[in-house]
Amino acid sequence: MNKIIRRIALSTILFLVIPLALRAQTSFYLHVSSAVEFIVTDPVGRKSGIDRRFSKPTEQAVWLQQIPNAVVDYENSNEGGPSIVVLESSLVTPKADGTYAIEMIGNTTEGSYLTVYVLPQVKGAQIQHPYFHISKIPIDTDSSVTYLFTYHGVIGTPVSLVKVVSARSLIQDVAAMSKLDWIKNQQTANKYLECIDTYRTQLQQLNFNEARTALSTIIQNIGADSARTLTRDACKSLRSDVELLLQQN
Repeated sequence: MNKIIRRIALSTILFLVIPLALRAQTSFYLHVSSAVEFIVTDPVGRKSGIDRRFSKPTEQAVWLQQIPNAVVDYENSNEGGPSIVVLESSLVTPKADGTYAIEMIGNTTEGSYLTVYVLPQVKGAQIQHPYFHISKIPIDTDSSVTYLFTYHGVIGTPVSLVKVVSARSLIQDVAAMSKLDWIKNQQTANKYLECIDTYRTQLQQLNFNEARTALSTIIQNIGADSARTLTRDACKSLRSDVELLLQQN
């Protein structure tokens, strides 16, 4: 695997909401690292984040600061990692509730991670908060991986974090895993790419049973290849993504 000297960027996004009914302050935090930058899109389409795809220097990057009270800047650290802080403490209703799209953008090829958690801040109370941590996310240079985070400010209301998976995202993942040496040879990579292409073609032709068969073939191949040509990280990533597609189709 090619080792690339890289800066470790610790990025943070903070949303602070005061629901009307509970008057309890609730926040959610987002962290990414390993030379990954991100763009967050809020429920009404406003964006905040940094996009330096295609080797743009920092001064030529696309800086988005559309979310109210968002501050997009680099952290005060030796590595100069990107940081986003969004403060909406003036809200008296949970207007920040809804689904946020988190687009992670690779500055190099690596297995990154994403952490999102909700922290109820109630004076004198200890409440367990939802916590999501996804490690070893394969991402290639200038490509992106998107997650949907559904957030509710009312304490105790379920929240969720789900990856956006498609034939296109699977193809990107296989390319990244090949470069990371998670897939040991090109012959194995081509086998998965052929199955993904079959799935996409059958889906476009509305042949849903055949599309599901192509996905099931990928699951079978993962089991057969796991001891020889796929690493544990590749098996975990491919299996979870394909299982998501099987649930959708």
